[in-house]
Amino acid sequence: VARRLHWMRQGRAHTSERLFPNGRVIELIGNPMPGGGFVMSFTDITAFREAEQALTEANEGLEQRVTERTQELSQLNVALTDAKGVAESASQSKTRFLAAVSHDLMQPLNAARL
Repeated sequence: VARRLHWMRQGRAHTSERLFPNGRVIELIGNPMPGGGFVMSFTDITAFREAEQALTEANEGLEQRVTERTQELSQLNVALTDAKGVAESASQSKTRFLAAVSHDLMQPLNAARL
């Protein structure tokens, strides 16, 4: 109250909020009048603050889900990189095996042609 009276005496516009014990939030807006005096408006912004809180909680929940999903994708990328390395190694082994088998099969055939 003293703060609002101070603003009124100085003729300055001001805005403040008051939280009541029942959970209601009231916004107080004071504006000086050009010819003197002061106009005060009181607006119940409880629904706005509740929606704002719900939005904040939803954003925090989404951020948590994004963090979890990012961590999961990072782990899957590591596993995929490891699997790719194993597959490339297996492919090289297969190539060497086929070259050896081809050589072993062609050796007798080449000897028979002579």
